[in-house]
Amino acid sequence: MWKYIRVFLPLIVLGFVVPMIMPGSDGQPIMTPKDWLPDEKTLETITKSVSKVANTTSEFTAGRKVFESNKKQLYKWQDKEGNWQFTDNYNQIPDYALKQLQAQDMPRAVNTMAAPPVVEPEQSPEITSRLLNTDGTVDMSKAPELVEEAKKVRAQLEARNKALEGM
Repeated sequence: MWKYIRVFLPLIVLGFVVPMIMPGSDGQPIMTPKDWLPDEKTLETITKSVSKVANTTSEFTAGRKVFESNKKQLYKWQDKEGNWQFTDNYNQIPDYALKQLQAQDMPRAVNTMAAPPVVEPEQSPEITSRLLNTDGTVDMSKAPELVEEAKKVRAQLEARNKALEGM
């Protein structure tokens, strides 16, 4: 047994190491460690195949799926009034809709929206406390100042909404 290990171990090591050392036509090694790893598409294909075989086998034995897809499904059907209904929960679908049910993988949501610009307040919160009484009521003699502050806040909100619409 040890004879075979002594013979085959160096051959296996050479088979893996030599392609990473031997230069190709461009001067770079023929292979890199990255070449030994499968890409994402290959891994997804292998995962689907293994899941399909395992689920088919388990249906014969226990009737329960072993591997569930980690991708969520979006289900679509028309209700009795003709309105389209959508859900990602299969259990919420009524029995009559199963004949016409359409399913598709839910897209991966990626947040590509930039954060809105921060609008710094022109005046400090002390102004609000100066315009209100200590109990939170409005001093009517300070009402015109309070209206001016409200107009400034509204202008800031409109500027922010305009910036959000521009995105």
